[in-house]
Amino acid sequence: MNERKFYILKRLEDVGYDEAAGFVVLAFTSKAARRFAARGAGDEDKQVWLEPLRTSCVELHTNGPVGVVLRNFKAG
Repeated sequence: MNERKFYILKRLEDVGYDEAAGFVVLAFTSKAARRFAARGAGDEDKQVWLEPLRTSCVELHTNGPVGVVLRNFKAG
């Protein structure tokens, strides 16, 4: 039986204004997580979320330490 998992996706390149820097996605596979992220893209090329050389996609395990999972902050 397939189990849903949380994935964290992050850009590996510079992020401009009105662009998504990362996502936390609930999906059955990392490939599906990338497709969900691509649908939520901002002004960046949606393809960036499908390319492992341009974005990371890591499964989040719930047996780790408690605390903040993602802080996405861009100082200006």
